[in-house]
Amino acid sequence: MRVAVLVVPAVTFAVATAALVGLARPRTLLAARLSGGPTSEAGSVRLSCVRRAVGVEDPVALAELDVQLGPHVLSTRCDDDGLAELPLPRGEVGPISIRVAHGREVLAAGRVEVSVESWRAGAHLRPARVRGGGALDGYAEVPGGALATEHTTEVRVVLRGGSGAATLDANGADLGPLRLIDGATDASPVLSLVTPITPRFTQVTLDARRGGATWQGRLPVVAGQPTLDALEARGGELHVRLVAPGRRTRAYVRVDVERGRRQARRVALTGDDRASRGETTLTDPGERPAWLVVSDSPEFSPDESTGTPLPGSATLDGRVVRDAPWLDGMPAVREADERRTRTVVRLVVALVASGALLEVFLVLDAARASRDELAAHMASLGDDAPAIGEQPRSWLPLVLGLSAIAFAFALVALLFTLRV
Repeated sequence: MRVAVLVVPAVTFAVATAALVGLARPRTLLAARLSGGPTSEAGSVRLSCVRRAVGVEDPVALAELDVQLGPHVLSTRCDDDGLAELPLPRGEVGPISIRVAHGREVLAAGRVEVSVESWRAGAHLRPARVRGGGALDGYAEVPGGALATEHTTEVRVVLRGGSGAATLDANGADLGPLRLIDGATDASPVLSLVTPITPRFTQVTLDARRGGATWQGRLPVVAGQPTLDALEARGGELHVRLVAPGRRTRAYVRVDVERGRRQARRVALTGDDRASRGETTLTDPGERPAWLVVSDSPEFSPDESTGTPLPGSATLDGRVVRDAPWLDGMPAVREADERRTRTVVRLVVALVASGALLEVFLVLDAARASRDELAAHMASLGDDAPAIGEQPRSWLPLVLGLSAIAFAFALVALLFTLRV
């Protein structure tokens, strides 16, 4: 018992201190976020792996991830950007169950349902036709609804009215050779012209003149973003070439159809300070209309993306739909971590209280043992020894045992919680 009197406070202090120091140390939390198109449509899902420490989140590469998407169980890994694209072979009717695990650690879990209608509601359309104004009735058609700075795009201009040959001039862009199409001649009442335009600034104004009448239109321009340089559809595949201003290392492409997203991919870019380029091959979705979306970010934000119709689509309008958020595992991970912290604090309090109580009863028991030893010694001296009264039956052993059990339970529970 005398040894226990010394050991109990030492163990209590060491374990409680270790637990509190562990709580004070910054803890790294891992979680997963999933986003994509409608859950009822076959396609692909974007998985993002994130790490949170000292209040800051950043992407993290994780291997050996087990992902459940409805009845489908997949194994994958998040790359250096903390991203992975997962196929959804068959859409489910109603909510689908999702679970992402990294070993024993659950990064995200829940049930999700995103309808086609709600996904379409987030579409950002860029009309290809620019009306403009002037004495001439006309419009310009920009494929995808926007030009890109320092990138050449063929623009069709239709003019009604006036007579004779037409001329085009651009403010903020360079024009290439002008040619007539659709069998038009300078004598035709309606002229359909095509000209390559290379924007140099973010504002481009196109001026047309025919027989003294004019038309003017401002063409939409996106700046500083990767864009489609060339696209060829053949053999069930889409051969894509991208270009971006300046030195870039990556861009992101996605194939959308009317009812959802079909696939997405990161494209590596290489180049110099003037421009960077990259190529990739995607699977043709086999249905139209469809769009190739090019973005600077994996979220495909409409402000940072362009959507170009695939060949064969009955539209030239651009369309970008932001990935719908499916599931964010970080709130649940943070809640579990806060719950663990509260549990550790309660167990530390319980350990210190039970340890203090046990120490008191150990001291009392040591005093009782000393008194018993003194009584036995006095009894051995015979009749000349001073008399020591007989002690009643003590409740101390029972209370001491209960205190020891409470202390052991708190100690084991705390050590187990710290290990998890």
